Amino acid sequence: MFNNLLLLLACFNRALGTWFPLISAYVQGNKVTVGPPFYNKVAIPVALLLLLLTAVGPLLAWRKTSIESLETKISCGRRWARLQSGF
Repeated sequence: MFNNLLLLLACFNRALGTWFPLISAYVQGNKVTVGPPFYNKVAIPVALLLLLLTAVGPLLAWRKTSIESLETKISCGRRWARLQSGF
């Protein structure tokens, strides 16, 4: 469900970036451009959250997941990451 909300947010961000220059030109009369920096600021956080949900989603049991069970499932990956990073 959260992935659907994040995808909806991504679509809204894309629509806002597309329609904002047109609405601004209509309301204020001046031309505004929306370029790659805007899309980088709004799309990257949503994409990172989607990536996190993609990684954690398969570890979650349907209606039976607790924080403790999730911690035990990801502890091996966490240890491997610490070993690889040197911490």
